Amino acid sequence: MCNINRKKSGFTLIELIVVIAILGILALFLVPSFLGYAKDAKEAVCRANMTNIVREYEASAAHNSPASTEDAKKLLAAIYASHNAENKNGSTFYTGGSYSGICSEDGIYGNMISDDFAVLTIRCTIHGDGIIDIKELKERLEAINFDDIANFPYKNLNEYFTNGKTNIDSEAVSTTPESYAPYSSLAEAVSVKLKQQGIDTTNRSWRMYKQGNTYNLFLTDKKISLDDVSTDIWINCTKYDITNKEIVYGKVQVVKSGNYPIINGGSFKADNN
Repeated sequence: MCNINRKKSGFTLIELIVVIAILGILALFLVPSFLGYAKDAKEAVCRANMTNIVREYEASAAHNSPASTEDAKKLLAAIYASHNAENKNGSTFYTGGSYSGICSEDGIYGNMISDDFAVLTIRCTIHGDGIIDIKELKERLEAINFDDIANFPYKNLNEYFTNGKTNIDSEAVSTTPESYAPYSSLAEAVSVKLKQQGIDTTNRSWRMYKQGNTYNLFLTDKKISLDDVSTDIWINCTKYDITNKEIVYGKVQVVKSGNYPIINGGSFKADNN
């Protein structure tokens, strides 16, 4: 008879320790990234919820024309009730009251209703403002000046447009970044100036057109990228029709300009069309 020596298969203690060590090292890198993505996703959902509520209210207010603050608050309360939110009574600052139960990170939504009851602004205690007031964005853009930047090519955006320019884009990348030092582009300089005025467009994209002696402004609900460049992709967008002084909600497409994406204002479709 032949004796056959059989080797047992499996991990040795040392091999198991090595595998566990490797998994631990991977976890150090992967877990923070995963948590970061999860947090960003929750913030994106929260902002989308705030934007939807703003749009629902403003569409209802335009149709029902509330005649008083109480009428406006009742209208808003009905909208929040449809989202299963809880009314947090006792707010003295927020004219539209405060609500909880929508933000997945337990943020409370504070609501400011404009004096004419037509415009709603929401602020989440966790994620900040849900929607930028596009009219305020237009005014802040026009108020920007670059006097504090030595050798900057423009004193303000009016001078920029006077020099034959017809539009400015938040995503624009300059081919001559040295012209805008210490910034890499005019878009970056404008973004910094807006932040100094309390307007953060980090998670949004915008495009401003010159039309005669006035401007037309588009503001997307999310930051656009080259991945959005497609005739099959439509991005939620707010348009400020400066000529008629009205805000229009709709969708827009993104096109490529050089090596960066821009809003194609000509593709804008209003939601009610």
